[in-house]
Amino acid sequence: MLKKERQAYIMHQLNLHNKVLSVDLCNEIAVSEDTIRRDLQELSEAGQLIKVHGGALSMAFNEVQFEPMNIYSRAHKKVIVSKALQLIKSGMFILTSGGTTILELIRALPLS
Repeated sequence: MLKKERQAYIMHQLNLHNKVLSVDLCNEIAVSEDTIRRDLQELSEAGQLIKVHGGALSMAFNEVQFEPMNIYSRAHKKVIVSKALQLIKSGMFILTSGGTTILELIRALPLS
């Protein structure tokens, strides 16, 4: 398999699962761990993934990379966020899904 094909496969798996493990990629593509490490390093340097020990994570895990410029109904989302903030107490655990409304809520939460 050519380098571009390997890297495309890695990105495809990353898009499907949000993470990839080096050992799994080695077995699936039938190449050495060194080859996978080099591919992950190149993709990381290109800003396409977050390289971690033993594999890689999707850029979705790096909140710094996600800065949407045109969020649909941002004013309405801010109203929802202000109401949600009134329900949140110190020490609570909050389980969320994804989405731009949740992102606005997270941005509005105090750091401590």
